[in-house]
Amino acid sequence: MTTVQVADRAMTPLTNAPPVRKSVLKRVLTHDMSVRTLSVVVVLLLWQLIGSRYPYSMSSPWAVARAVKQFLFPEVLPAALQSLEVFSVAFAICVVVGIPIGLAMARIKIIRIALEPYVTMFYSLPMLALFPLMILAFGINTPLRVAACVLFGIFGIITNTFIGASRVDVTLHDVGRSFVASGWKRLTTIIFPGSLDYIFAGIRVGFGHALIGAVVIEMEASMVGVGSLLQRYAQNLQLGAFFVVVLLLGAFSIGFSILLRQFQLWATKPWQRSHRSANSYLRSSVTRAARPGDARLLGASRPVRWPRTLVVALRPALRPVRSAFGHGYRVIAAVAQVFTGRVMAWFVRIAIVIAIIGAWQFGSSRVSRAVLPSPHAVLSAVYNLTFQTHAIIHPLLTSLALFGTGFGLSLAVGFPIGLAMGRYRLVELTLNPYVSFFYGLPIVVFVPIMVIWLGFGFNFGVAFVVVSAVFVMIINTMQGVHSVDPELIATGRSFCASERKILRTIVLPSTIPFVIAGARMAFSVSWIGVIVSEVLSSETGLGGQITNFSTQFLMADMYVPILFIIAISVTIVGISNRLLPRLTPWANDSR
Repeated sequence: MTTVQVADRAMTPLTNAPPVRKSVLKRVLTHDMSVRTLSVVVVLLLWQLIGSRYPYSMSSPWAVARAVKQFLFPEVLPAALQSLEVFSVAFAICVVVGIPIGLAMARIKIIRIALEPYVTMFYSLPMLALFPLMILAFGINTPLRVAACVLFGIFGIITNTFIGASRVDVTLHDVGRSFVASGWKRLTTIIFPGSLDYIFAGIRVGFGHALIGAVVIEMEASMVGVGSLLQRYAQNLQLGAFFVVVLLLGAFSIGFSILLRQFQLWATKPWQRSHRSANSYLRSSVTRAARPGDARLLGASRPVRWPRTLVVALRPALRPVRSAFGHGYRVIAAVAQVFTGRVMAWFVRIAIVIAIIGAWQFGSSRVSRAVLPSPHAVLSAVYNLTFQTHAIIHPLLTSLALFGTGFGLSLAVGFPIGLAMGRYRLVELTLNPYVSFFYGLPIVVFVPIMVIWLGFGFNFGVAFVVVSAVFVMIINTMQGVHSVDPELIATGRSFCASERKILRTIVLPSTIPFVIAGARMAFSVSWIGVIVSEVLSSETGLGGQITNFSTQFLMADMYVPILFIIAISVTIVGISNRLLPRLTPWANDSR
């Protein structure tokens, strides 16, 4: 064989060489479904081992399977239908009332001035602190359960709708006015379509909060529904049946999220098409004059192809609403012209506060003081408990210590887990099903079993706060890592940068805005978790004070920790709103 033949043979690819065989473990770890299946199998085996060793503290999958056969149809499903009946009515009220209020706040200045402080306050307030007042007002009946669900869920829908309607492109409004479009036309063709993503996000948030309200009120003040079943099963140590209810609630939450996501894609697709056309028109109108035919972008000819049967069915019902909206909008707009400027805005807010205090004083004089004490009695109680006896100081410090510990641990645990899930696909495939399950599940369902594990007191409170806030931190951090530009990582690897160097110089700086946003949400969720844990299972802290005063019928004193909770909630929101822009100035510049 000549030298040339040897060289040619050396350069010829080895097409007949046997393929490199991967080991069974590597083949399993490179397939997504295999990783998820292996993860579920391992978790079930660990659960079975722990549950078999500690049957009165932790059930096992085999016990849960037996409980499904024994309790699902006789008890769990009837109770679930009772809860679903009340929850459906309450959630429908949240959607039907919350979306119009959010749109009105965004578009009518006087309504925004009047309602925005109270919507912000109630959105950040742990609603469980108001349950004693609601029980006194409604009694223990179905209206109480509906009111609790509405109170928990409506403010998330209002807030997200208001934010979405406020961020609609101002140029689209100017184009609408240039074509003399009415207020109703601008609402239906510009404002509402531009707010749909935020509205659906608010519906998702409102659903989770309303479900928490339904479970909590049934645990605290009801003998029906899944909440009462959770309480009874935990007290009787029937943990297999307890986990049947938990899994049913988790499946319901995940199923609703999937259906809402599909409905959102179906509902927003035609609007996105029409708005892409409108945006292309706006870009091209810079270089050419507008033509009369371009008015169709504002709805002169209907841009959205809804099903005709739905349009025909809704047209008679919407006609009086449209007429009333037109007249009402003109009247409110005329009144709002008077209240322009910062001085008038503060005048309106002070007038509303005075009106609320006046109505409070009038109501307290018409009902028993055991139900509604007067404002003067509440102020006297505030002065007495704060400056004379100092009885509120120790519970306040206890709640703040619990808040700081739980929030710090949620950051310390959630950030590295979210970073690992976003950076390493194997970790994400392994943990994502459980993170999604616990994030969509009302964490309050674990209160009875956490009391069995940890007892009452500070340890239980810290654990509950961490479980409430850590999943928010994990998901936001993971999404931040996913948002990193792959080209930046590829560039780093082309310069032989190590994984540690890529994390420190590329991934972390790009992830910080998402981390700060997650910490901001965890900040508020941690405070809510503090009050919920104290009201449900503790005699310490501000939540414990509410429970103690309500059981002793010291109504004026009961308002004192509620007022402190409201003040701290508003302070937390204000601090988070101020810190986020300062910690991420580059995000503001990019906008």
